[in-house]
Amino acid sequence: MKLSPLSLRTIAILLVLLAGGIPAWSDEPAPEPARFLIERITVEGPKEAAANIVRAETLLRAGELYTEDQLRQAVYRVRRIPFVLDATFSLRKGSRRGAYELLIEVTPARWFFYDAWVRTFAFEQPVVLGDESFLGDRSSVALVGLAGARHFVGRSGVVFAAVDSREGGQIGFTQYDLFHRGVLASAGISRDACCVTEVLPLGLDPSFSSWSFNETARFSLGLAIPLGGPQSIQFAASQRQGDHGSSQEVLVPPGAREGLRTMTGEDLSYRRAEAKWVWDTSDAPLIPT
Repeated sequence: MKLSPLSLRTIAILLVLLAGGIPAWSDEPAPEPARFLIERITVEGPKEAAANIVRAETLLRAGELYTEDQLRQAVYRVRRIPFVLDATFSLRKGSRRGAYELLIEVTPARWFFYDAWVRTFAFEQPVVLGDESFLGDRSSVALVGLAGARHFVGRSGVVFAAVDSREGGQIGFTQYDLFHRGVLASAGISRDACCVTEVLPLGLDPSFSSWSFNETARFSLGLAIPLGGPQSIQFAASQRQGDHGSSQEVLVPPGAREGLRTMTGEDLSYRRAEAKWVWDTSDAPLIPT
């Protein structure tokens, strides 16, 4: 069988492509994403203290180069701030060629806030979760709500107060951009004068009981330290004190209509501590303020 010159030429071209062309294509490095020199960060919408907080939460620094994805992630972090309803970003031409001004337009929330939600559970066996439960011993419905106000103080601080259906009266303070490093610290206290019920973790109460108190107070501290990129380390600690408590078994024994209630008449005090490494803080909620 004889091949024509055209067929031989076609085969030769294909062999060259297979031998040299494909490896050359696969060895080409992926193109670098475009980087923008941000010479200034401008926040429009909120007042000065709130604008300082927004600017700090971006974790961006003027005079640095950033990709479009890094700018987008910065705005995602801004959107999770409790007093920010929405935020968008755009680039303006800077004072020199190749430099840009990052404009962040923020829709701030009002000075007061409120929230309400319904939490429901259904179980295979009777349980006792506290005074908030109704609809029978195999289901639970909790109507939860809060209302409060915030006030900005200093360069980047927030004082807040609220009334919570579960925690009673609350007051606290959050300091953003601590040491100009994007560190966030928060402290708060809550007090309820009547009928507080809580199920403690098994590590604190192996009997797995629901505790009720006439009066409780809770103190809490929080700290969030940003790491490289969207990562952060977060710490939280709290202490609760309750007066004249009683306990009731959460899991009702078979054949019993209610769990065994024990009137301890004693005070209760316990502490909790938590440390966690958050891989991506873009959609992680901040300490409530």
